[in-house]
Amino acid sequence: MLFAGRLSPEKNIAKIAEVAKASNSVLLCVGNGYDAQNQKRICSSILKQDIIYSDWTEDITEYLDATDCFLCLSPSEGGPLTLLEALAHGTPVVSTPVGYANEYPCAIVSHSASIAECVRAIKEARQLSPWLGQQAIALAHNKLIVREKWLKMLCD
Repeated sequence: MLFAGRLSPEKNIAKIAEVAKASNSVLLCVGNGYDAQNQKRICSSILKQDIIYSDWTEDITEYLDATDCFLCLSPSEGGPLTLLEALAHGTPVVSTPVGYANEYPCAIVSHSASIAECVRAIKEARQLSPWLGQQAIALAHNKLIVREKWLKMLCD
């Protein structure tokens, strides 16, 4: 499973590590952040050797290729771009109802979901997988186009 983003407490990375442990999965953790060392220490204590860290990269394709589920368990997000990238790639997504997650074929869990509920959501998300590549890519592409236009307007 994959987490990609800022390594900070508000991303709920410790809970993601607990979910990975409960589902007997290796966690690919891609990111940096102001609290990265502490978050890595916490996650490593939960997962022992079942975690692989990598610094942040703008292109998470190789990590999406290597995983079977993307997790976003943050209590709040504006619009998680990595969630769109995962969907566009055809990777199943489990997310809290943040940003625009409810608009896409994600398995949604509440902010207070238990570890067991998250593990069940992973199974649900994996069932959506064959459908994702065709349906979600168009939706995600539209969001990315809007974002690019918005950024261009700000920079001009």
